[in-house]
Amino acid sequence: MASPLVTTDWLQENLDNERLVLIDASMATVIGKEPIVYDHPVWIPGSFQIDL
Repeated sequence: MASPLVTTDWLQENLDNERLVLIDASMATVIGKEPIVYDHPVWIPGSFQIDL
């Protein structure tokens, strides 16, 4: 892998790779004119969650 950014197809094919480290940097609240708050956050399976 030459880049830390991958396609969704690549990710789906490699989710079971034990050497893969996923960091999901999703935001629970998106700030803007009207904040978006997610009631039920969804993460990438097997990832480490970091709330920005």
